[in-house]
Amino acid sequence: FSNSRENNYEIYSMDVDGGNERRLTHNTLMDIRPAVSPDGKQVAFVSTRDGGYNVYVMNIDGSKVRAVTTGEDRD
Repeated sequence: FSNSRENNYEIYSMDVDGGNERRLTHNTLMDIRPAVSPDGKQVAFVSTRDGGYNVYVMNIDGSKVRAVTTGEDRD
């Protein structure tokens, strides 16, 4: 899920029972609309970290963030 607790949206994960909350992204720009892959190993999300609204993918633990789209437009 994404939340703006610290004045900008970040991506978080938690267990089904609401426990074990973990912040997965850490930057000063917006990370929104997370979607977990069918195998549960990756998370796709939208971020403004490179100037536009682009799609990124990261491992389920928040590591290895990589851009899938680039550009200034909303992809």
